[in-house]
Parts: sequence; structure tokens; C-alpha cells
Amino acid sequence: LYDDTLITDGGLDFIRYILSSDAQQIITKNNFVSISDGTYFITSKPKGNLTLYCSYSSYFIVDKLAKAYMNLVNTGLNIEIQTSLSGACAESAKNGGIAFTSAEIPETALTCKLYSACGISVIVHPSNPNDSLTSENIKEIFSGTKSKWKEI
Repeated sequence: LYDDTLITDGGLDFIRYILSSDAQQIITKNNFVSISDGTYFITSKPKGNLTLYCSYSSYFIVDKLAKAYMNLVNTGLNIEIQTSLSGACAESAKNGGIAFTSAEIPETALTCKLYSACGISVIVHPSNPNDSLTSENIKEIFSGTKSKWKEI
């Protein structure tokens, strides 16, 4: 997430990088789900500072992407990573920088770009009579909308 009016050249360059084939390979290698085959990355060689605001659960992959970007580009762009809860990250992005969250953020004026997805596995005890959970059922369970198996 980022504010179109505040994003720096360094921020745009980093976004282009994380959507590139180089970054998508890092995402896949680290057991996240790549969202595309990516494109070839050509840097604009930005300088200055860039702050990445990461939710705790997105820090691992964002840190790897930032390090790979710096090793590849090394243009004088200083990247700082700050961790927080997803909502606080989105709020911080309104002041510049880029927010990486693992939670769905309600309506926002920020621009959203999907760079990867993480999957979850749901394991149900064999004695559970429900053998056909849907994605919607899982969302209802984890959001607290449904809390009893008989509701599913």
C-alpha cells in the first residue's frame, strides 16, 4: 500500500522490483505464492530514503526482498524497515513509504499492489463429520462469524 501523491522514485523502483521475475523467484523460493511470472527489472537508480512498513508476518519476506534489491541495485537508496500491526502499517504509509500487510485493510485512499500471497493449510480431525470445507467456510471460521461446526 502506498500514497500515489507521496511515493518517491525509490518507492516506485522498489515496487517495480518486487513485481519482477527476480523478486517473484525469491517469493516462491521462500514458500510464498507468486502472483505472476514477473517482468525483467530495470532500475531507475534512485537515491534517498525509503521506509517499508511491515506487518510482523510480512517482515520475513519483505526483508529478503529489500536485501536482494539492495544487492542488485545498490544505488544509494537507504531502505529502513519498520514493523507493526497491519492497520498501523497502512496508516504509516499515508505519510510516505510503502506498507506491506498480511491482513485485509478496509477501504483506504492508498494504492494497493499485490506482490505475493501466503497460503494456509487447514487440518481437521478425522472424526469431524464435515469433509467439504470451502474457502468461504474457512474465512467465516477465522473471522469469528462461525464458531461451531454445526453452523458450517
